[in-house]
Order: sequence, then C-alpha cells, then structure tokens
Amino acid sequence: MRRKIPDALIFAAVIAVATITSFARPALVNEKQSVPVFPGQNRLSLLWTNQGSERIDAEIKGRVFQESSALAMRLPIEVKGRLQLLPNQAALMQVSFEVPDFRTKSLLLIRWEDASQVIGKTELTVYSHDVLHELEMIVGEKGIGIAGVDERFKAAFRSADVRFEEFEEGAISAFAGAILILTECPNTAAIAAAKRGVVVICVVQPGEEDVFRPNFFAIRYGRGVVVLAQGDLLANFDTNPESQLRLVQICRMATKPGRPELPMICRKDSNED
Repeated sequence: MRRKIPDALIFAAVIAVATITSFARPALVNEKQSVPVFPGQNRLSLLWTNQGSERIDAEIKGRVFQESSALAMRLPIEVKGRLQLLPNQAALMQVSFEVPDFRTKSLLLIRWEDASQVIGKTELTVYSHDVLHELEMIVGEKGIGIAGVDERFKAAFRSADVRFEEFEEGAISAFAGAILILTECPNTAAIAAAKRGVVVICVVQPGEEDVFRPNFFAIRYGRGVVVLAQGDLLANFDTNPESQLRLVQICRMATKPGRPELPMICRKDSNED
C-alpha cells in the first residue's frame, strides 16, 4: 500500500520552494555563440532576468580569464556594472571594457559574480585588427574600391590600414582595380565594371517583404562577376570581425579562376558577354 505523504511535509516543501524563488538571484541569458570582438574599447549588451518576487539592485563584477586548451589564466581586468531588475522582469545591462590585444585569435571568458557567487558567464572571441589585410594579397597591385553612403565599410578599411579608393556613385565606371565594394544595389556602371573583369561586391539591404533569400550569390558578367550579399551577412562591418571575415571569404572565392565554390546564377545572355 502506498503511504500518504503528510500534509505538513507538503506544506513545508512548498514554503521552501517559494523562499528559493522569492530570493532568486539574477540569471544571465547566455548567447548561443561566442561574441566576436576586436581589441580595444568594447561595449557589451547583456540580457538578465529576475524570476524572483523581490527587486534586484546590485553591483556585479566580471572577472576576465584567457582560455586555452590547457587552462584558464586570470587577467588583471575587472568589469563592473549596476544591475537593476524588477520582479519577473528581463532587462539589458550595458557594460564597457578594454579588450587586450593578442597576436592571434584568442578566447576570453568573463565570469559574472554577485558578491562571491557566480551568476553567469560570457565568452568572447578576440580577433586581430588585420582581418582585412588578406584582401591586399588577393588584389595585388590592382586595388580595392568602395562606393556608397555606408561609412562603416570605409571606417573598417581605414582602421585596418588597408588601402582603398573611394568613389562617388557617378564615378564607378572609372574604377580599374580588382574588387569594388558597393554598399547599395548595383547599377549599369557596376555591371560595366564587372564586364571589364572586376569583382563587384554589392550589399543588398532587406526589403519590406518577408521573402527568403540566400545569404549571397553571384551573377557573371563577361570576365567579372557581381556578388549580391545580404546586408545582415556584413552587419556592423566596422566593429564585427565575423562580418569582415565573411567579406574576405567571398572575395577569395569570387577571384578564383572558374569560381568553383561561388554559388552562381546563370543568365540567358551569359554566353554573349
């Protein structure tokens, strides 16, 4: 026969759970992937939740560790932030800190603590500022051109100390280099440049309609090609190392003879160019 659990014991268990929930500490909603950053001043947006019944108003500290395959080494860096959360509320907390410069790609771990208890962790992947330097090797002496109103691309190339030519939209036809980056959809001048053998990278901004599109694809024009890349693939180009890596990878594929790895769209008149 199954024994009946005393009502007093059930009541005590309910009170214990309620107490734990009432005094629950803040919980960090972790990112699914490591956050890509460059060395220098960075700003992180952290999403915290409070599932308890009491307001949270506390200073939290982040201890920074450099991770490797063998161990995690504590760095002399501490990140601080003020966390204020109402009961059953989620909110963003902004924190700023200086990311150290490393010679190679490195992993950092920020361990967030409230008093002496760990309440969350954030992983960062630190990239060198020379991500875009490979483009100089790809183009050789032919050069890189940038045209359009999005200043983030120009800022990224200047920060990486990579040479480029800045063009107005009306002067695109004069470009005689190897790679031309347009922050807006291509026009007849861009197609004419591709026909002269230029690789044209065109950043396509999302439209109002919710239509599925590939991240990027290419259309061949004569000896060159126009690559259409969705804007979110190269988002926050000046501060996002992964966006810069994607551009380098696309350019690497687009400049290969035959372009075997580049998804191409064939045109009916492609043999006539």
